[in-house]
Amino acid sequence: MQSRLLDSWNRILFFLLFLGVFFIVLAEEDTSSKLTGKIRGFQIPEYYPIKQGQKSALRSLLIGKEAQPMQGGKIFVSGLRIECYGETGETNTVITTEDCFYLISEKKVVSDKEISLWQTDETFSIQGKGFLWDQKESLLVLSNQVKTRISNLDMSDFLSGSATSGKVQVSADEFIFDQKKSNAQYSGNVSVFGEQMFLNCDKLWLISADSKNGFKQISGEGKVNMRSDKPDHIFSAQGEHFIYVREQNELAISGDVRWESEGQRGRADFATLRQNGNELSATGNVRMEIQKNEIDLKELVGIPMAKDNMNRTDFLVSESDNFNSLDNTITLFGNVLIRDGDAALNCDTLNIIFRRSQEEETDRRGNSKDASRSVKNSVDKIEKIEALGNVKISQYDHRIETKRALYQTEESVVIFEEKVRWFSDELSGESDQLCMWSKPQHAEAIGNVIVIIPVEGHIQPLELFGPEVDSSLKGKEINTNRVTSLSAQELQIVSEKMYVDETMVVFEKKTAAEILPAITEKTTMQTDKLQLNFKDETLEDETKTKKRFLDSILADGNLLIEQVILKPDTKKQRMKANRMLITMDQEAGTIKDVLAEKNVLMEQENVKAKGERAFFETKTQLLELTGNPVAQMPKGTLYAEKMVWDRKEQVFRGVSKFRIEGEVVEDEFR
Repeated sequence: MQSRLLDSWNRILFFLLFLGVFFIVLAEEDTSSKLTGKIRGFQIPEYYPIKQGQKSALRSLLIGKEAQPMQGGKIFVSGLRIECYGETGETNTVITTEDCFYLISEKKVVSDKEISLWQTDETFSIQGKGFLWDQKESLLVLSNQVKTRISNLDMSDFLSGSATSGKVQVSADEFIFDQKKSNAQYSGNVSVFGEQMFLNCDKLWLISADSKNGFKQISGEGKVNMRSDKPDHIFSAQGEHFIYVREQNELAISGDVRWESEGQRGRADFATLRQNGNELSATGNVRMEIQKNEIDLKELVGIPMAKDNMNRTDFLVSESDNFNSLDNTITLFGNVLIRDGDAALNCDTLNIIFRRSQEEETDRRGNSKDASRSVKNSVDKIEKIEALGNVKISQYDHRIETKRALYQTEESVVIFEEKVRWFSDELSGESDQLCMWSKPQHAEAIGNVIVIIPVEGHIQPLELFGPEVDSSLKGKEINTNRVTSLSAQELQIVSEKMYVDETMVVFEKKTAAEILPAITEKTTMQTDKLQLNFKDETLEDETKTKKRFLDSILADGNLLIEQVILKPDTKKQRMKANRMLITMDQEAGTIKDVLAEKNVLMEQENVKAKGERAFFETKTQLLELTGNPVAQMPKGTLYAEKMVWDRKEQVFRGVSKFRIEGEVVEDEFR
């Protein structure tokens, strides 16, 4: 608060001192008249100090219609008016009251009538009904209907930093001015109205430091409600207590604090406003609701957004131990939780950075208005969000755990760093870094990528090539149901880089895959590139919902597959090729067929085969090997133009232009 308001209190102080002098005179008159006389039409002047060579100027004049000494040590005064003057003779302050009593022994002035003090330039006035002046304690009390008006008082420091110059009104049930402490107190339905600002509470204290700096601090308690409606600072707050310290320009609010400003609203146990309203801090059970503005955060992959529109709101709800808002940054730290319906984000610290953009004002037809008025207002839009420390994101279709997450709305990307782990119905895994884009929707994992993919059916390509084959081209019967009847398993893939979009998952740079769980067998795959292709199909049932199926698997470049069957007997199988395509049967959730091409080499127990192309169809259980195929067996080597092996019957169904040599050829597989 400014020194002008304190000067007004000093005028009240002068009025009180003048009352003291006046009643001392009356008391002396009371003693001489022995309580029998009346004083009518009296005046008591008071002058400025005499200056050399000048006539002393009148400083004030007390005018009373009548003073009546009464029984019990009282003096009744009616029609009291005090006028104060400047050194040039102009009237600057007037004080009036209808009547009052002076209690001689107690040195108190009391009245149940109205009292008014106003400055003639209309910069300050105070009114009340019923007052007490305690001369011993230097205390003034206005007991009812207190109204204070102050003009040209800048209260901008209190709630915001924009300078204002206007009228301020204070109303209350009671007013107390303590001369010794230079403190003023309003109590009972206190309301403060200023230019685009408002404050009310049960009690308000104005604590003065000195006449140069004005009030040192302002404090209040009981149902505190304050509001700033300035265009550059829309802000409101409620609580049970507040204190404003002018030197630090700091406003602290406590007791179930609630506040609201442009784009956000919150609550906490304690809140502090600093830097002319530019910084807001809160501690203890902080809950914030941050407006989503015009950004459709649903389009930003990886940010916690509710799937069900009924659960979504226009605000992101946050909970934390602490909160800070400064300039264009909001920071939450300590047990941070962000919620939107059934989606959530947990972390140690969350930073939300805004950028200010301008909206163009248009007419009803959508045309821009006059250039001088084309800017309607400025809107804070989220530029990026940074989550740090123990970051956990749960969403309708995935969960992510990491140490740092950075959302960049302009690029529609989120970057997860420092040992990222993710979980979903379609794939789970970990990597050093994970990036997710929404336009178009895709993701990329880099560094030490490990992925687990649940797979319907039995993905073990090596096993499709059948049992041991002897020289008679016949073998033992095998259980063909084993391939198609197993329950869902998991495919673990290790790579340096992974790319994911709505239709595929691609692994690059020394990719290794393994079928899990490895209870009765262990299958591993190594290749330069592994691509899993998915396809959405509408279920033919009552729900008609869409389900994503694994449609095919492509291995490209330096493919090596190894399989070890542990039970009932240990068997080993290996395969090499430059390229392999596995097609899945979506209805059965099993392998439909397998195609291996270029330098195909196979080894199963004592049987080794090679060719340029190998094709196996699950339905017919036929394996076709072409491209100068060679099959090496214990009793000889088979050469042919084409070989077709029937796994079900354990016989060759088609062999063209073949020959058998009894001598075993050199092991080219190894």
